[in-house]
Amino acid sequence: MKKYSIKSYEPDFDREQARIGFEVANSWLWPLAHDEQDLKRIHTQPDFDPETSWYCFDGNKMVGFISMALPSSESTDNPKAVLFNPRILPNHEETMSLLIEKSLEVLRKKGIRKVEIQVSTMFKNSTALLEGWGFAPSQNRGWGYKIYYSYKMSQGELSVDAENVHEVNTSDEYDESAELATHWYKMPKDWCKNLLTEWHATGEVITHAFIRQNEKMVATCMVAPNNVRKDTAAVYFVYAKVAGFLPPLLSRVVHDCIQKGCKTLIVDLINEQRSYEDIYRSLGFTKSAEWAVYEKEL
Repeated sequence: MKKYSIKSYEPDFDREQARIGFEVANSWLWPLAHDEQDLKRIHTQPDFDPETSWYCFDGNKMVGFISMALPSSESTDNPKAVLFNPRILPNHEETMSLLIEKSLEVLRKKGIRKVEIQVSTMFKNSTALLEGWGFAPSQNRGWGYKIYYSYKMSQGELSVDAENVHEVNTSDEYDESAELATHWYKMPKDWCKNLLTEWHATGEVITHAFIRQNEKMVATCMVAPNNVRKDTAAVYFVYAKVAGFLPPLLSRVVHDCIQKGCKTLIVDLINEQRSYEDIYRSLGFTKSAEWAVYEKEL
C-alpha cells in the first residue's frame, strides 16, 4: 500500500472535496454529492465538529474522504452515529479501509457505541468491505432496505392511457397530494407539504401528477432531476390507493421525462412499495440496484 496521510477537515478542503464527490458519484446509478457552497454551509454551522470529516492524501493530492453525523445531544439510549459512504478516486480504493478505521477510532473516543452506514450495489465493493469490518444488515427491512428500478427513455412511451392523469396546480391539490405523500414518507402532512413546496421552489420539478376518482385524489407522484446528472430523473415519491392506478401515473411520468430530455428515470421501492415490483417490470422497468443500511456495535 502507498503511504497515505489522513487529515481532519480544514477550511480550504471544500473545493477539492466537492470535485471528488461529483467525480465519484457521477458513475453511480443515482449520483449524490454536495457542491462547494453546500459544503461551506455545512462546515460553517456553529455545531460542526472538524473530526466528523476525514480526508486522505497521496502526497499533497486529496484522493478521498469520509464524513459522519454524530447523534444529537438529546440522544440518551444507545446513541447512534451515521457514516456516509466514502468517496474515493479510482486507483486509490485501498484508502477506503483507512478512512473507515479512522472514523471508528474517532467514534469510540467520543463514546459512541453504535454506527450505521448506507450501502448499495451501485457503490463498488462497499458491501464486502464493510462486512469485513463487522458491519451487518439492519434488521429494519422497512426504511433500512430499498430496491432501485430504472427506465430508459430510449425505450419510448408506455403504451398505457394517461388521459385521467393531471398536474397538481391548486392549493387544494397540493393539500391532497401532501396527504397521500404521508403514506410514502411516514411523516405528518405539514412536513410533506413543506417538502413539496421546497421542491417546487427550485423550478426543476418535471411533473407533480395525480389521478382523481369520485372527486377524491387516489394517486399522486412527483418527479425531479438529479442535481449531479440532470438527464437522470427520479420519482421522489409515489402513492396509489389501488395498484391499478400506478400504470397510468407512470405513463404520464415517462411522457413528461421524454419531453424534458431525460435519459433515465429511477424509482426506489421501499416499505410496501416493494410489493409492486411485478407492475414495474411489466411496464419495462429494470431492477438496477439495491440499497441497505448496515450497522455495527462499537
